[in-house]
Amino acid sequence: MKTILPRSVTVAAGSATTVTTQPGDIVFVGQRDDITYAIPAQGVSVGNLSPVARTFFRGLRLTNEAFYCFRAGTEPLAIDISSLVKIIMAANPAMSAAPTITYDPDDKTCDGTPSYVDFTAAADSELDPLMFVWRESTVAGGTSFGNPLTKGGIYDPGVQAAGTLTSNNTNVTAGNFVIVAGKMYRFVSTTPDAEGDVLVGSDADGTLTNLKDAINRDSPGTKDGVKYRCENAHPFVTCGAVTAHAVTVTAIGGGTGPNSLPTTTNDATLSWGADTLEDGEASEGGEGALRITPSDNSKTGFNYICSIHNLAGFTYTQAAKLTVTLV
Repeated sequence: MKTILPRSVTVAAGSATTVTTQPGDIVFVGQRDDITYAIPAQGVSVGNLSPVARTFFRGLRLTNEAFYCFRAGTEPLAIDISSLVKIIMAANPAMSAAPTITYDPDDKTCDGTPSYVDFTAAADSELDPLMFVWRESTVAGGTSFGNPLTKGGIYDPGVQAAGTLTSNNTNVTAGNFVIVAGKMYRFVSTTPDAEGDVLVGSDADGTLTNLKDAINRDSPGTKDGVKYRCENAHPFVTCGAVTAHAVTVTAIGGGTGPNSLPTTTNDATLSWGADTLEDGEASEGGEGALRITPSDNSKTGFNYICSIHNLAGFTYTQAAKLTVTLV
């Protein structure tokens, strides 16, 4: 089991406070409020002794509403459960769920007025951001779908965000890590057996290749548990081949959502081009939309489906049909 350990705790007294973060930090910003929780009789309570004053006693209680700290002679303090869960999900997105679809795309007809149609979808999610990945059926009326659509020709699902990780051609140090679009991968010198482990290769490019394979979950039958350990491919990005001691990760779908996904590392031999993925752009039809501008009637009857992603996974919408009746 992994644990979240604080490096420091700062309380701002009447003015803004600057906190210097390090790779891997989980930043939670909150404030004291006057919301009052009545400490219920039902809950799990334990005693807690100060590590520096063993006779100083305080009580801790967890209920389905909040986590309480109390001591005789002073006002209790509570942190609501939803805030605690947000901290946990920041450390491990798998503690949340994939998006829940709230709006499936509708069938559309394009008759030339206007010259385009916009397919849209929506979902609820505990985690931000969301990414929308659109696919087209392989044939008219089909239920099998091809690779994610990218901007170009008649299609506009937005522009994909990307980021480049570069090595100085010196190998990484085992125990260090890299955060790729919000997911942490840790370099190990022994058999990778924990989620996100990546084996240090014989040289810098070999390590980058193992990282690329982990992000894509390439050839899991022979590489998972040998070169890396990952239950699933990265839910937001794919990774290209090592070129000039660097790899580029690209969002699977277009849009601005992935622009907020962090990219960082604590290994001095590696560097990202920016602190997050960048250059993602929304479709002309809006964030998460797929705009299609048919040039003829050849796409009539084709179906379109969207997978909506967060860092915990993805969920598919129902498919929608395009009918084209251009003169």
